Amino acid sequence: MALTKERFLQIITNHYLKSGDFNGYPTRKFVKGRKAKKNLKKILKELINDELMSLNFGDYHPNPHIKALPPHPIEVQIKKIKRCNFTHVCAYPEKKYLQTVVKEEDYYDKPFTKKLALGDAQLTYYSFDLSVLEFYRNDPRYYYQTDDISGFISITDDYYESDKI
Repeated sequence: MALTKERFLQIITNHYLKSGDFNGYPTRKFVKGRKAKKNLKKILKELINDELMSLNFGDYHPNPHIKALPPHPIEVQIKKIKRCNFTHVCAYPEKKYLQTVVKEEDYYDKPFTKKLALGDAQLTYYSFDLSVLEFYRNDPRYYYQTDDISGFISITDDYYESDKI
């Protein structure tokens, strides 16, 4: 039985959403013989052109299993498929498709996890108004540290198991 676009998309999406880290699906798992490889290339081209999925070839970030950066433009991905052997290539469902299957309410209290579930790259830049941290900086229940590049907030030992948190 030949692989279909719908089945392929279902497999990679299930893997992406259930992997725990929004990992890509290794395309080599679909390549079993010349005929399967030809069918896979056809499916990939169609899904990429429809903006339903993308491929990470591991050439702009060393780990193709994570979508660290946005995918290459469609034309570039299509060109790479032609000379690809699928050894280190991972497939990812894209925003257009994920918006139809992800239940946003599952992530209501996890805004950045929701962005990943909906197809954002892991290293997408987001900023926020630093004044939201003022509350934690001034509250003695929290330990607050920053060096203007990174930082963290944690509960101090005195309040760790307190009912005041």
